[in-house]
Amino acid sequence: MSPWKTKSNSFTVNINERLIRAMKNKGARFCKMGDNGDIDNENSSWWMDETHRKLKENITVKTVDGDSVTGYITHWVRGPCSGTNEKNWFIIQPGQYPTTYTLDNAMIVEDL
Repeated sequence: MSPWKTKSNSFTVNINERLIRAMKNKGARFCKMGDNGDIDNENSSWWMDETHRKLKENITVKTVDGDSVTGYITHWVRGPCSGTNEKNWFIIQPGQYPTTYTLDNAMIVEDL
């Protein structure tokens, strides 16, 4: 478990500290589901209508700091999850999928 620090809070998340730094370097932001309407409702307009439900790309959400960010959800935790006591949160990554993150001289493309 590592801390994801925002402008005014710190949240313990189930993401490695090196990956948090890499994600933040590309503009990723921490968000709460409760701040974003019915985003956690798979029957809402946030989701694509496919056999396997998934969130749309190029969505605009509100971060815990109150900013609006447009991009795609790269990490999603609803309810209890191993590695964190935080519930109902997600990470928005600005831009288009996929994002390439650099970790200690190794390059990876990560679909969390």
